[in-house]
Amino acid sequence: MEILICAALKHNTTLSELRLEGCGLRNEAICELCGGLKWCKLKKLDLRGNPFGVQGAKGLADVLKDHPTLEELDVWRCEEMSDDGVQYLMDAMMSNTKVKMLRLDEKYKPIVPQELLGRITFMSWYD
Repeated sequence: MEILICAALKHNTTLSELRLEGCGLRNEAICELCGGLKWCKLKKLDLRGNPFGVQGAKGLADVLKDHPTLEELDVWRCEEMSDDGVQYLMDAMMSNTKVKMLRLDEKYKPIVPQELLGRITFMSWYD
């Protein structure tokens, strides 16, 4: 499935939102997906509830650093991401101000730089 999505993203110029919530995407799948993300003009990407870890977050961060259109990324409930994965995303957001919103689990709030707090929505399991 991931390879088909990646190929479709490379050739799609009109897709603005992609929701892959709870699809079981792990590191390898996220990294493949990132290959397609570089070429598309997505504004919103919802990956919430997928079990990818640090490598997947690093792949996302590499795309996020200079993606020209992505405004929202949802990685809430991506439980295997860890502080290191979130740090990759924070670094990417520092260099790309087009990203207006990142959804994260509230447990990561202590590691988010003060200057990014206005661009991050913290979610809890009760939301």
